[in-house]
Amino acid sequence: MRRAHLIVVLLLPVAIKAETVIGYSDSIFKDADWTTEIVAFSALFAAAQPSFEVNQEIAEGNPDAFRRTRTIGSNSAFSIAVGHILQIAVIDPRVDTIQSFDMFFDIIGLPQGAGDTGFSVYAPIIEQDGAYFGPTDRALTNGNWSAGSFLGLTQNDLTDYNDFTTNPDFSNTGGVISFGYAVRAGNSNGGFDELTGLDNWVVNATTTPAPAIIPLPAGVWGLLAAISLIFKAHRKKLARNHRD
Repeated sequence: MRRAHLIVVLLLPVAIKAETVIGYSDSIFKDADWTTEIVAFSALFAAAQPSFEVNQEIAEGNPDAFRRTRTIGSNSAFSIAVGHILQIAVIDPRVDTIQSFDMFFDIIGLPQGAGDTGFSVYAPIIEQDGAYFGPTDRALTNGNWSAGSFLGLTQNDLTDYNDFTTNPDFSNTGGVISFGYAVRAGNSNGGFDELTGLDNWVVNATTTPAPAIIPLPAGVWGLLAAISLIFKAHRKKLARNHRD
């Protein structure tokens, strides 16, 4: 006996997701617009934790206003990383999945007299679920403004400041991401007092809309119900033919 098979193909429209660039910038650096905290440090003992000072300077930037950071460590402190987050620079990957991001800023090492005995480096930083992540940092130029750029950064380019085996999650399952920059300073022999400045901060993130559950129109549900009835009738017919 020859069996008959019923095949039904249902075609539904699929939207093609376009890439979108979401950008934030700041060249004024009002203190209230930024949050700052120590994201990592190294010291001989906990009581020797380094400290920092940060403020908006209204002149001598590149040009005009810039953000100034002072990092201070005793002879028992070896390094400090200070994270600066622009409060409005936020992307939720559950809405806009991040493919990569570019960051630009101007940076300078400022003279600090006899206390200027350490080093300072800089890098982008992001915060996600209370953890801070960044790429390999870069040295800055003392006494002159220089342009810095980090291009095409993906989640694999960033590691946790306190766990180098952990990366952020840019996918639609990841938590909200905030953007900023980090300044790391120190002295391998202990003891430092460093001044840096940053101006013209820009971040541009390439995103795509996160996958969404789209409710089907009532007419489609009716069509699916009709197809189900057709399948049931067809199966009954096959069963009868098999008995015959």
